[in-house]
Amino acid sequence: MIKEILKNSKGEPIVITSDRDIAEFAWSHGGIPVRSEDFLKKLEHTEQYGIDYEEDDIDENYTRGKGKKGASHRLSKRQKAIKRALKKL
Repeated sequence: MIKEILKNSKGEPIVITSDRDIAEFAWSHGGIPVRSEDFLKKLEHTEQYGIDYEEDDIDENYTRGKGKKGASHRLSKRQKAIKRALKKL
């Protein structure tokens, strides 16, 4: 059912899901999947403080090693799309 909706939708639909299969399907059909945990954090933060969700609260599964040199960490295209989607919600 969700996959049919994604196939027929136009634009960038936002899909709240923790199902990897649906998330990958959404990416491949122009949608933006947002993990349900991230969506719940946004709701709790907004309810508690009455303000918008902080961008830094998203779990990016990123740890910085000490002493390593190289390019600074930049968010991937997918992570940027998820942040944009969370701002819209």
